[in-house]
This record gives sequence, structure tokens and C-alpha cells, in this order.
Amino acid sequence: MICAPRSGLAPVFAAIVAGLYSLMSDAGASVILPTLLMGIMVTSAVTGLFLILLGQLKLGNLVRYIPYPVMGGFFAGIGYIFIRGGLTVAMGNTPGLNTLTDSHLIALGLPAIVFALVLYVVQNRIDHWSSFPLLLVGAFAVFYGAFFAGDMSLASATADGWLPTIGSTPGILFPVVSLEDLGTVNWAAIVSQAGGIAVVALLSAIILLLDTSGIEIITKRELSPDRELKVMGLTDFASGILGGYPGVHVASDTAFTTKLGG
Repeated sequence: MICAPRSGLAPVFAAIVAGLYSLMSDAGASVILPTLLMGIMVTSAVTGLFLILLGQLKLGNLVRYIPYPVMGGFFAGIGYIFIRGGLTVAMGNTPGLNTLTDSHLIALGLPAIVFALVLYVVQNRIDHWSSFPLLLVGAFAVFYGAFFAGDMSLASATADGWLPTIGSTPGILFPVVSLEDLGTVNWAAIVSQAGGIAVVALLSAIILLLDTSGIEIITKRELSPDRELKVMGLTDFASGILGGYPGVHVASDTAFTTKLGG
């Protein structure tokens, strides 16, 4: 079986990171970077522990008994987090009622909303793998076309929030967060993202169990959902301790490997 990080978790992680950054925007890089990295590590470790707990309690078959309205409500909530996280990344601030009175924040968020609507319409009308990358390239072309037409410098665009601020950091692979950096981590900010961390854990469990059911059909053999939960939980916990991202089973990649004789 193939296990890997899932792109579906990326928007939730983006919301967590954006939320952490908005709480520490006035702090220096020596506080922000270790806190962001530790936030990812804590999320991965908590996800691993949650999967192990589900496996130990033998709740692997639970997903098969979740009512469709409950599942639909859960994914609707995930959709809200995706939208909120996307707007937070685009505007540099968590959206709220005060956003409606700030013309600059509206200007930053409007292109993201337009792109999302265009993407939704096009992908519903054109069912082809190339639609998304072509739209992405087109969006880049339109943005930088307007950027250069307006004679805006990179410095001014970054200062106005149109481009991210990228600092220079030493390329140290391990440890991801040193013992010295642990003292600068803003643990209160990480705790404030408990909701997002819980969503990552729940979503990972649901994706894992659903894909495990799919893998059973693909490989034509019965699997133990509880065992898969515990094995993946240990893996994710270790990944979190080492500074990694949580992963779960991938039915599509497993199907491809199976067809190749793996």
C-alpha cells in the first residue's frame, strides 16, 4: 500500500499557519518561524496519537456507520475552513465583519474570490486534467501583466500585501527546531489553533478509513482498519517529532502500483 501526505489537508494547514502568523505579525522571525514549524510538528504528532487511539479502541469500522448528513455536514465545515483559510492567506488577516469596511483588504481578497469562481465554473464545464494548470498559468499572467503595467516595484508590492515576504534563513535540514528555538515558541498561539489541529486529525482518519475501504476493493483482500490506523498513527507521530507532515493511505497510487504488479 502507498501512503503519503494528502493535498486535501494543505488548505487546513494553510489556515493554521495563517492564523498563527496573524497572531504574531508584530513579532520577529526568531519567534514566528519556530512557532510555525512547531505548529506543523504538533499537528502531525496529535494526528498520529488520534489515529493510534482510534485503532486501540477498535473504531476502524466507524466510518462505515457515519450517517451521510453527518458526513456532509463535516465536509461542509471543511469547506468553510478552506474558504476562510484562503481569504486569510490572500488578505494577510483573518476575515471578519471589519474586513467589509477596509478597502485595501477587499482589494487583496477580491482577486482570490474571482479566481475561485472562475476555477469552479471552468472545471464544472471542462472535465480535463489540463484545465487547472492552464487556469493557474493564466492567473499568473494576468497578475504579473497588471503588476508590470502599473509600474509597481517588488518592494512596494510586498509592502502592500500583494506578494509574500521571503526572508533569508540558513538551510539547516535537521533538527527542524533546535533546543534554543524551543524557548522562543509561542505555545499560546499554537493552542489557539486547536480547532484546526482537530480538523486535520479527523480529516486524516476519515480519508484513511475511506481509502482503506477502496484499497480492499482494488487489491481484492480484506484489511484490518484498526491495524492500519495504528500503523499510520505511529508513522505520523514519528513524522511530527522529526518535523514532518502527516500522511495517510492513497487508494489511487495503490491502484496504480497494483496494476503494475506491485
